[in-house]
Amino acid sequence: ACADIDRFNECCYAPAELDAKRDCCWDGVDECGVCGGDGATCSTFATVRIMSNFTSGLDNPISPAFAALVADFQAGISQLFGAASLNDAENVWVDTDGVVVHAIAGGVIQLDVPFAILPGIADGIVPPTLLQAKAILQAAAEQKAEYKDLVLIAVLDVHRS
Repeated sequence: ACADIDRFNECCYAPAELDAKRDCCWDGVDECGVCGGDGATCSTFATVRIMSNFTSGLDNPISPAFAALVADFQAGISQLFGAASLNDAENVWVDTDGVVVHAIAGGVIQLDVPFAILPGIADGIVPPTLLQAKAILQAAAEQKAEYKDLVLIAVLDVHRS
């Protein structure tokens, strides 16, 4: 029996493997599931903890204040990864449903913000490698990097998908 059946219902014999589209690939599959790929089509996902002065609405995902915080966060991440020439809104996606209020005390709010750096291959925008993303974010957290009223204080997770 065949272990790997491709999308055309044909057997994909080893050493070939199936890519993300379920095509039989003889050129190797990268970490993004692309046949013969170099990892440039992967998105980089991360969760970071930020701190900001608390203003009414920052803890409410449907408020204008929260929307402004997300826009500032996207711009700040784009600036942090400046070498990648990211477009704030197109290449930095914030999972607004996943944002968690970590703490509110003394007029300061801490939020855990999950986000992704998305490739824009047609625009020549290649996300950083996993190691680059981890290094950039860790250095920014150690330096308490600031953008407007936001301060990056911790990196909770970084992975590729």
